[in-house]
Amino acid sequence: MKHLWVVLGVFSLVILLLMACASKPAPVAKPIPAVTPGDIWNYINEDQPYQNWSTFPPERIPGDAVWKDDYVNTLCCWVEGYVLKIYVNSTALSAIDKAPRDLPYGSSIIAEVYPIKEDETLAECTGIAGRYKVEGSTARYNDWVSFLYTPDGSVIDAGSIDAGSSGPLFGTKTLCHSCHEAAENDYIWIDSPKYDVEHTQMPSRQALNP
Repeated sequence: MKHLWVVLGVFSLVILLLMACASKPAPVAKPIPAVTPGDIWNYINEDQPYQNWSTFPPERIPGDAVWKDDYVNTLCCWVEGYVLKIYVNSTALSAIDKAPRDLPYGSSIIAEVYPIKEDETLAECTGIAGRYKVEGSTARYNDWVSFLYTPDGSVIDAGSIDAGSSGPLFGTKTLCHSCHEAAENDYIWIDSPKYDVEHTQMPSRQALNP
Protein backbone atom coordinates (compact mmCIF):
# COMPACT_ATOMS: atom_id res chain seq x y z
CA MET A 1 0.00 0.00 0.00
CA LYS A 2 2.86 2.34 0.84
CA HIS A 3 4.37 1.82 -2.60
CA LEU A 4 0.98 2.54 -4.18
CA TRP A 5 0.77 5.91 -2.40
CA VAL A 6 4.32 6.74 -3.55
CA VAL A 7 3.44 5.92 -7.14
CA LEU A 8 0.24 7.98 -6.95
CA GLY A 9 2.16 10.89 -5.42
CA VAL A 10 4.78 10.85 -8.18
CA PHE A 11 2.07 10.56 -10.83
CA SER A 12 0.20 13.54 -9.37
CA LEU A 13 3.40 15.60 -9.28
CA VAL A 14 4.11 14.83 -12.95
CA ILE A 15 0.56 15.87 -13.89
CA LEU A 16 0.92 19.15 -12.01
CA LEU A 17 4.26 19.89 -13.70
CA LEU A 18 2.80 19.19 -17.12
CA MET A 19 -0.14 21.47 -16.39
CA ALA A 20 2.20 24.23 -15.22
CA CYS A 21 4.30 23.94 -18.38
CA ALA A 22 1.22 23.96 -20.57
CA SER A 23 -0.07 27.12 -18.91
CA LYS A 24 3.09 29.11 -19.63
CA PRO A 25 2.64 31.51 -22.55
CA ALA A 26 4.70 30.71 -25.64
CA PRO A 27 7.64 33.07 -26.25
CA VAL A 28 6.63 35.99 -28.40
CA ALA A 29 8.77 36.58 -31.47
CA LYS A 30 9.78 40.12 -32.28
CA PRO A 31 7.33 41.44 -34.88
CA ILE A 32 8.73 42.46 -38.23
CA PRO A 33 8.96 46.24 -38.49
CA ALA A 34 6.67 48.58 -40.33
CA VAL A 35 8.02 49.98 -43.59
CA THR A 36 9.34 53.29 -42.30
CA PRO A 37 12.97 54.41 -42.02
CA GLY A 38 12.78 54.69 -38.24
CA ASP A 39 11.12 51.33 -37.68
CA ILE A 40 13.55 49.41 -39.86
CA TRP A 41 16.55 51.19 -38.34
CA ASN A 42 15.36 50.26 -34.84
CA TYR A 43 14.67 46.70 -35.94
CA ILE A 44 18.18 46.08 -37.32
CA ASN A 45 19.96 47.87 -34.49
CA GLU A 46 17.86 47.30 -31.36
CA ASP A 47 15.22 44.58 -31.79
CA GLN A 48 17.35 42.26 -33.93
CA PRO A 49 20.89 43.75 -34.08
CA TYR A 50 22.25 42.87 -37.49
CA GLN A 51 25.82 42.48 -36.23
CA ASN A 52 24.59 39.39 -34.37
CA TRP A 53 23.37 37.84 -37.62
CA SER A 54 25.40 35.44 -39.75
CA THR A 55 27.58 36.88 -42.45
CA PHE A 56 26.73 35.90 -46.00
CA PRO A 57 27.74 32.22 -46.48
CA PRO A 58 31.33 32.34 -47.78
CA GLU A 59 30.87 29.20 -49.88
CA ARG A 60 28.31 31.09 -51.98
CA ILE A 61 30.59 34.05 -52.69
CA PRO A 62 32.66 33.88 -55.91
CA GLY A 63 36.40 33.87 -55.18
CA ASP A 64 36.98 37.03 -57.22
CA ALA A 65 34.41 38.85 -55.11
CA VAL A 66 36.35 38.41 -51.86
CA TRP A 67 38.47 41.40 -50.90
CA LYS A 68 39.90 40.27 -47.55
CA ASP A 69 38.51 38.20 -44.70
CA ASP A 70 34.74 38.82 -44.47
CA TYR A 71 34.78 41.79 -46.85
CA VAL A 72 33.65 41.60 -50.46
CA ASN A 73 34.13 43.88 -53.44
CA THR A 74 31.16 45.91 -54.54
CA LEU A 75 30.43 46.17 -58.23
CA CYS A 76 27.75 48.81 -57.80
CA CYS A 77 28.50 51.53 -60.31
CA TRP A 78 27.69 54.20 -57.70
CA VAL A 79 30.04 52.96 -54.98
CA GLU A 80 33.19 51.79 -56.73
CA GLY A 81 36.23 51.85 -54.45
CA TYR A 82 34.30 50.45 -51.51
CA VAL A 83 33.96 47.02 -49.95
CA LEU A 84 31.06 45.47 -48.08
CA LYS A 85 30.57 43.28 -45.05
CA ILE A 86 27.29 41.47 -45.61
CA TYR A 87 24.97 40.06 -42.96
CA VAL A 88 21.78 37.97 -43.40
CA ASN A 89 19.06 37.36 -40.85
CA SER A 90 17.92 33.85 -39.96
CA THR A 91 14.84 34.07 -42.18
CA ALA A 92 16.93 34.77 -45.27
CA LEU A 93 19.63 32.30 -44.26
CA SER A 94 17.09 29.47 -43.99
CA ALA A 95 16.34 29.73 -47.71
CA ILE A 96 19.59 31.07 -49.12
CA ASP A 97 20.48 27.74 -50.80
CA LYS A 98 17.09 27.10 -52.37
CA ALA A 99 16.68 27.34 -56.12
CA PRO A 100 15.18 29.17 -57.80
CA ARG A 101 15.98 31.98 -55.37
CA ASP A 102 12.92 33.48 -53.71
CA LEU A 103 13.59 34.44 -50.11
CA PRO A 104 10.61 34.44 -47.72
CA TYR A 105 8.92 37.51 -46.31
CA GLY A 106 10.78 38.91 -43.33
CA SER A 107 14.16 38.28 -44.97
CA SER A 108 16.73 41.01 -44.53
CA ILE A 109 20.24 41.49 -45.88
CA ILE A 110 22.50 44.23 -44.53
CA ALA A 111 25.79 45.50 -45.96
CA GLU A 112 28.19 47.76 -44.08
CA VAL A 113 29.95 50.02 -46.60
CA TYR A 114 33.66 50.78 -46.17
CA PRO A 115 35.87 53.01 -48.35
CA ILE A 116 39.27 51.57 -49.29
CA LYS A 117 42.14 53.92 -48.47
CA GLU A 118 45.23 54.39 -50.64
CA ASP A 119 47.26 52.08 -48.42
CA GLU A 120 44.68 49.31 -48.96
CA THR A 121 43.28 49.55 -45.45
CA LEU A 122 39.70 50.42 -44.65
CA ALA A 123 38.36 53.76 -43.53
CA GLU A 124 35.47 53.85 -41.07
CA CYS A 125 32.08 52.57 -42.16
CA THR A 126 30.24 55.27 -44.14
CA GLY A 127 26.90 53.58 -44.78
CA ILE A 128 24.52 50.82 -43.81
CA ALA A 129 22.82 49.49 -46.94
CA GLY A 130 20.20 46.81 -47.00
CA ARG A 131 16.99 45.30 -48.13
CA TYR A 132 14.01 43.89 -46.36
CA LYS A 133 11.22 41.81 -47.95
CA VAL A 134 7.72 42.97 -47.02
CA GLU A 135 4.60 41.28 -48.38
CA GLY A 136 2.61 43.57 -50.63
CA SER A 137 5.21 46.35 -50.80
CA THR A 138 5.96 46.20 -54.53
CA ALA A 139 5.10 43.53 -57.07
CA ARG A 140 7.72 44.72 -59.56
CA TYR A 141 10.69 44.15 -57.23
CA ASN A 142 9.39 40.99 -55.56
CA ASP A 143 8.40 42.95 -52.46
CA TRP A 144 11.91 44.14 -51.56
CA VAL A 145 12.33 47.46 -49.75
CA SER A 146 15.82 48.96 -50.10
CA PHE A 147 17.56 51.47 -47.86
CA LEU A 148 20.85 53.24 -47.29
CA TYR A 149 21.55 54.86 -43.94
CA THR A 150 24.43 56.83 -42.54
CA PRO A 151 26.06 55.09 -39.53
CA ASP A 152 23.91 57.24 -37.21
CA GLY A 153 20.63 56.19 -38.83
CA SER A 154 19.85 59.05 -41.21
CA VAL A 155 18.61 58.06 -44.65
CA ILE A 156 21.10 59.06 -47.36
CA ASP A 157 19.81 61.16 -50.25
CA ALA A 158 20.34 59.79 -53.76
CA GLY A 159 21.81 63.09 -54.87
CA SER A 160 24.85 62.53 -52.64
CA ILE A 161 25.97 59.59 -54.79
CA ASP A 162 24.47 60.50 -58.16
CA ALA A 163 24.07 64.08 -59.31
CA GLY A 164 21.20 63.19 -61.62
CA SER A 165 19.07 61.75 -58.85
CA SER A 166 17.29 63.02 -55.78
CA GLY A 167 15.17 61.78 -52.91
CA PRO A 168 15.85 59.53 -49.94
CA LEU A 169 17.40 56.13 -50.60
CA PHE A 170 14.60 54.29 -48.88
CA GLY A 171 11.65 52.44 -50.32
CA THR A 172 10.60 50.40 -53.31
CA LYS A 173 11.84 52.70 -56.08
CA THR A 174 15.47 53.61 -55.50
CA LEU A 175 18.78 53.52 -57.34
CA CYS A 176 19.41 50.27 -55.47
CA HIS A 177 16.50 48.52 -57.19
CA SER A 178 17.48 49.71 -60.65
CA CYS A 179 20.86 47.99 -60.30
CA HIS A 180 19.76 44.85 -58.42
CA GLU A 181 16.99 44.19 -60.92
CA ALA A 182 19.61 42.92 -63.39
CA ALA A 183 20.88 40.26 -60.98
CA GLU A 184 17.94 37.92 -61.74
CA ASN A 185 18.60 36.19 -58.41
CA ASP A 186 15.79 37.61 -56.28
CA TYR A 187 17.61 40.94 -56.69
CA ILE A 188 20.77 39.72 -54.91
CA TRP A 189 24.05 40.32 -56.72
CA ILE A 190 26.70 38.75 -54.51
CA ASP A 191 25.96 35.13 -55.50
CA SER A 192 24.14 35.81 -58.75
CA PRO A 193 25.19 33.68 -61.73
CA LYS A 194 25.57 37.02 -63.53
CA TYR A 195 28.12 38.36 -61.05
CA ASP A 196 31.26 39.41 -62.93
CA VAL A 197 34.22 41.16 -61.35
CA GLU A 198 35.03 42.96 -64.61
CA HIS A 199 31.60 44.63 -64.76
CA THR A 200 30.83 42.95 -68.10
CA GLN A 201 27.42 41.87 -66.91
CA MET A 202 26.66 44.74 -64.53
CA PRO A 203 24.44 47.56 -65.80
CA SER A 204 26.31 50.78 -66.39
CA ARG A 205 25.46 54.04 -64.65
CA GLN A 206 24.40 55.48 -68.00
CA ALA A 207 22.04 52.57 -68.64
CA LEU A 208 20.45 52.94 -65.23
CA ASN A 209 20.15 56.71 -65.32
CA PRO A 210 20.39 57.94 -68.94
